[in-house]
Amino acid sequence: QSNAILIRVNARVDEISDNRIEGSGASGLFVDDHSTVGAMRRNVSRANGRGLSVLSGSTVELIEGLTLDENGVGVEMAISSRVTSFTGSSISRNSQTGVQVRDGSTIGTFTNNLLVDNAGSGGIALYGGARIDMQACMVGGSDTQGLFATGSGTTVTMTGGSVVNTRRSAPNASDGFGIVVQNGASVTCSGVTLTA
Repeated sequence: QSNAILIRVNARVDEISDNRIEGSGASGLFVDDHSTVGAMRRNVSRANGRGLSVLSGSTVELIEGLTLDENGVGVEMAISSRVTSFTGSSISRNSQTGVQVRDGSTIGTFTNNLLVDNAGSGGIALYGGARIDMQACMVGGSDTQGLFATGSGTTVTMTGGSVVNTRRSAPNASDGFGIVVQNGASVTCSGVTLTA
């Protein structure tokens, strides 16, 4: 397995834009090991193991207009990584989860994004002190749960937007919830639409 675009080991890249990346067994876009990307704009990452990975203390300052679909995981963030602004993107039909943020990683603002028909752990899953500030996003048609937050220090703020049409993972499963909060996590919602 190989990564299609790999930035690692204290690297700095100003911008990655207007690329189409398909069929990587690992990550289509991979930022690792304390590296920084100034901006990612209008990239399509499809049918990869991960659409986008930001790991190990790395930072992406701006993500705008990405299409991340039909991957295993749409967005993976771990080990104290950060995305400052993530806006105007489509994250859909990923088989394991749409957005997964863990291990103290942070998305500063997550604005006007569309997450549709993501399976596995659902639309957005946060673990172990992860943080996200969501504004005017739509999370729809997820399997299992639309938004899942667990672990002490995990914090979600959701302003506006919606979580709709969450599906059970199996006919008799005890899941299918719009928002799940557990094990010391904190979720604050204001003006959010929730429908079955």
